[in-house]
Amino acid sequence: MAQTILPGEDQGLFKDFEGTAISQNLGPIAKESLQNGLFDVTDAKDLWGNDIKTMAAFKNPHSEKMSQIHSNLYNGNGGSGWGGLNSLPFGWDSSSFSTRATVTELGRPMTDAEIFSLQSINGILNDFNMHTNIQSGVNQRDYGQANPFSFIGVQGGSTFSLPNGHRPQPIGQMLSIGQSVNAINTALGAAAAVGTGPCAFLDELFGALSKGGAILNQILNFISSALGLLNLIAGVIGYITQLARMILEDLAKLAGAVQRVTNAALSGLIESLLSDPCLRHLLTAGIAGYGLLQTIKKFS
Repeated sequence: MAQTILPGEDQGLFKDFEGTAISQNLGPIAKESLQNGLFDVTDAKDLWGNDIKTMAAFKNPHSEKMSQIHSNLYNGNGGSGWGGLNSLPFGWDSSSFSTRATVTELGRPMTDAEIFSLQSINGILNDFNMHTNIQSGVNQRDYGQANPFSFIGVQGGSTFSLPNGHRPQPIGQMLSIGQSVNAINTALGAAAAVGTGPCAFLDELFGALSKGGAILNQILNFISSALGLLNLIAGVIGYITQLARMILEDLAKLAGAVQRVTNAALSGLIESLLSDPCLRHLLTAGIAGYGLLQTIKKFS
C-alpha cells in the first residue's frame, strides 16, 4: 500500500531556496483596484440574456438608455399603443404563413416583411448592446473568430453581412491597439490624416460608444410613444439600420488599425535586423523591393 505524503513533509524544489521573489511595481490605481476586486471576472447575463464575462472596473455608457429601450420593446410603452414583444401571440413569427398566429392589433398574421423588420429591430439592438459591452470592457469574453452577434452575420442577409476576419476584440486589446495607432500617427506626424483633433482615431475606433447615443435617443423617444406595431416598425427601422452600419464601420476601422499596427511592427523589425550582417545581406541582396532598398541605402 502506498504511503500518504502529508502536507509539509516534502517542501518540493524550493525547500532550500534562499532568494526573494521579484516584487511587481504597481501604481496606486492598479494596486487599489486589484485589492478591491474591480478586475475580478464573473459570469453574468446581459439585457438580452446572453452569457457574458464581466468585471466591475468598466461600464457601458449606453447601459441606462439600452435598458429603457429594452423595457419598452419587450413590455410596451404603457399606453394604448405598442404592447411589447411579450404581448405578441405564440407563433407570430412562424416561418410558414399557414401556421402563423393572428396578431390581435392587426386582425391578421404579420407579413414576411413585417416579421423581418421586427426581428431586425430586436436583433440589431441586441447586437449593438453586445458590441458596446465588448468595446467598453463590460463583456470580457474573448470570442476569437466566432461571431458574437445574434443577427448581424447570422439572420440579416446581405444587408447586414459580417465581413470575414472582422470581429470585436476584448477591451485590453482595443486599448493596446488604440495606444499603438496613436503612437504611430504621432511618430509619422499624421494625426490629422485620421480625422480632426488628436483623438479622432479613437472616435472612429470606438464609434458606437462615442457616437451611438444620439441614435439611441431617437429610438427611445419614438418607441416610448409608438402608437402600435406598424407605427413602431416604420418609426425606428431607419435608426436601427444606422446602428447596424455603425457596428460594421467600427469593425472595419478595427481591421484597418490592426493592419496599421502590424505594418509598423514589421517595418520596425526590418530596421532592427539591419545590424545583423547576414540578415542585412538577405534584405539588400535579395528580398528588399526597390522602394525599401532605396530607403535602407538612404539611412545606412
